[in-house]
Amino acid sequence: ERRRILAVAGDAPSSRTNGGGGPGTQPAQRTPIAASSCAVGLWRYGGGGGGDGEIPVPIAVVAASPAPAPGLSVGAALDFLTRTLGVSPARCHVSMRTGEEAGDDEDLDLDLAVVEPHGTLRVWRLPSGGSNLEPVKLAGDDDWSGDRRVCSVTWWSKGRLAVARHDGDVVVASVPDMSNALGEEPEAFDGSPALVTCPRVTDEGTSERVVVLETPPPETVGAHRWRLATLNARSPREMLRAHLDAEEWGVATQLARLHGLDPDEVHKARWLASPPGKEALNDALSKVTDRAWAAAQCAAAVASTYEQQRFVLVYGLKETERRCERNAEDETDVKWNWWTRLRLTLLAQLDRLDTLNAVHLGNHAPRAWASFRSETIGDAAVGFATAGNPRAAETILRRHPRAGGPSLLDALEALPETMSPSEYPGLMPWAQPWCGTDAPTSTRGARVPDWVEGSAAFTALAQEEADGASDPRRWDGISAAALAVKEAHPSAAWLAVATEEMARCGGAPWQPAAASVEGGAAAWASARARRMDDLAGAVGPAAELLAAASSALGAHDDGISLEAQARAAAELAAAVYEADPPDPTSRGDSAAHGSPSLWSAPLAAYVDASVPERLASLLGDARTAPERVAGALATSAVAAVLADEGGGAALLQWIGDVAASGRVDVVAAAIEASSRHGDASLDALGGYDGLAKAAAAAVEACPSGDAATAASLGAMLEALPPQAADTPGARSAVANVAACRVMAARGIVATPGEIAAAAKDAGASRDFVKRVTARAVREASGAKFSDGGSSWSRKLWSDLAALASPHGALSAHFSREDAAAELLRAQLRVGGGAERSVSARRALQNLFGGGGSGDSDIGVGAAVGVVAGSAAG
Repeated sequence: ERRRILAVAGDAPSSRTNGGGGPGTQPAQRTPIAASSCAVGLWRYGGGGGGDGEIPVPIAVVAASPAPAPGLSVGAALDFLTRTLGVSPARCHVSMRTGEEAGDDEDLDLDLAVVEPHGTLRVWRLPSGGSNLEPVKLAGDDDWSGDRRVCSVTWWSKGRLAVARHDGDVVVASVPDMSNALGEEPEAFDGSPALVTCPRVTDEGTSERVVVLETPPPETVGAHRWRLATLNARSPREMLRAHLDAEEWGVATQLARLHGLDPDEVHKARWLASPPGKEALNDALSKVTDRAWAAAQCAAAVASTYEQQRFVLVYGLKETERRCERNAEDETDVKWNWWTRLRLTLLAQLDRLDTLNAVHLGNHAPRAWASFRSETIGDAAVGFATAGNPRAAETILRRHPRAGGPSLLDALEALPETMSPSEYPGLMPWAQPWCGTDAPTSTRGARVPDWVEGSAAFTALAQEEADGASDPRRWDGISAAALAVKEAHPSAAWLAVATEEMARCGGAPWQPAAASVEGGAAAWASARARRMDDLAGAVGPAAELLAAASSALGAHDDGISLEAQARAAAELAAAVYEADPPDPTSRGDSAAHGSPSLWSAPLAAYVDASVPERLASLLGDARTAPERVAGALATSAVAAVLADEGGGAALLQWIGDVAASGRVDVVAAAIEASSRHGDASLDALGGYDGLAKAAAAAVEACPSGDAATAASLGAMLEALPPQAADTPGARSAVANVAACRVMAARGIVATPGEIAAAAKDAGASRDFVKRVTARAVREASGAKFSDGGSSWSRKLWSDLAALASPHGALSAHFSREDAAAELLRAQLRVGGGAERSVSARRALQNLFGGGGSGDSDIGVGAAVGVVAGSAAG
């Protein structure tokens, strides 16, 4: 339609006479049409007639066989067209090409290809300015039968026709010899492919392309499917790229030479596609004319073995040796340029390659090398430390002490807190060479400094860093391809300390690793131990670290000594390891009593705490669990704390604090656990006398004096071993507990501490007695005693006698005479015959007659006082 040309081909099954035009055609005479297997006509639109506007005007008409009759008119052609389409003849595949359509303004010929219904291919050509189609004799025109029948054609280019056969073969045939431009073998597709021309637009212009529509049979794909493929014409450069992608190096080299392309493209592609090594260097990289790119590739290559990697780096160094501008008379006169910068990069990589080989114990890991080569020494050491590999970190730092020394503490901080310091003693800041004031040498032996390593290089790199001109693209004479290799262009800051010699020339003066820490290595060890516990609860490794620091550094005057810190950390670690794990589903109440759980006690607080606070932390889990008391006191950690100065006082304080919280069961468990000879807790308390004092202190600290508490305290005191029970302190505690029982029985609220305080004051003692008698009188007021008040009097006398007995709680200020007087006073107050009771008479008889062994200690003077006191009452 672009040329407004109509091409028609169809069968003319027999000779017939033209009967005139059809609709839209102009009148024409009758003309015979010869029988032929295929008739073809070309028309252009125009003529300006007809009701519908333009009508086809014939350009050329032909019958394939025999030749067309002379004088075939326009009307006959139109009639042929009308009759052919009217009877729905079998269709023919038509493909037309003009030079103008292909973008060739000088080629005005028209080529026409027709596939007859039975699969025969016919080709005609209409020369520019001609009026007759000229048939083209095709080679092999007898090969159109069976599956070799042609099913579709389309023009590829001038003189070349894409032909598809029913067997799936597709060729680009040269007309008329029909030789295949695709090669010796045709392209194979499924089904009966259909072809259409679809030019391809590239950067170099428009090139040929044919689209192939495949229709695989259902039995092949399981359903009716179709797919598209293309046959493309390629430029020499595209063909070169295709050969390079297929790694056809020989063919690609020949093609480049044949078409004047740069052979470097082949050599570069071959190098990039080959494993770096000696063979690839000889076959590809050595042939590259862009030597800057070749040298840069040595810095970017990642070989599969250590030996091959080293060979490549050394090759690059040799290349820089040839390209650098050096003063033959003065090697220190180095002109800083791209080549010298690359040489320094390769030297740094060569050092790192040897280091990584030592780290991996001779096993080369390409992926690890690709990452390791561009890292700073410090970052590499920290990376291995983070991965829990202190051996690798130490190897790196010892092989590069100047470059990596400033990162030693960072590497130590990166190590897992749970790792034992015994696994990395060589990394400690108190180990050599990190604690020395003299700069160390590398463990791999002193490498002879290269001529490029020196103050001139450091000055140039510092200038780059200051000017922000570290981008190597500022250097002329280096190809863009070489400058695009990023591995060959590290930063100026990286290069300034990339080798030991560079670090020596321009780095900071050597100083011990812990010089930057206030307080030195000791302060670092103390802080690191605390962080280990805070971050991971690693109190055991923290204790090991402090012990190692204490052993290496000795006394430390600032604050707590390292030895004391190590000892405290060991105590906490031992306690944690020996204690039962807490139940994660329950919430303990030890924190509510001001004592944190052992499992949550921070090392920092524990180390800085006093002895009582440390003991409270160790016994924190036992404070609310009496069944854990014995086990906690038996641990080596508690024993170590009790052995410290003030350990016994700390245990006594802890027992008193627990008693003050009301946990008599825990106190009883602690007293019982401290009662065995040889126990650390018994020794810390000072033996059995101290144990008795602890029990007495616990009794006095108890906040309650009710019957149940008094019973528990009494049971605790009864369980004391004889050596402790016979001491004055134990007897005093027993008396106080007995007094509490008396008070509780009378409904009087009094704690053991209040009883003990009253026993020291006469007035307070009498007040307690009066409270007892007053409560007894109140209970008996108005009562009618069936027994004359004997049981009431006996009970009251029992209570008063217990308070006034020689071992009674109030015996210091309340005698038995006082007790008798109080009894008589109470009897007189009650009345109702209570004063005439048998007990009253017996008391008076004994007072005045001296009879009765039980009351023989009451003298005459006391008796007079009793009577007088009673009468006054």
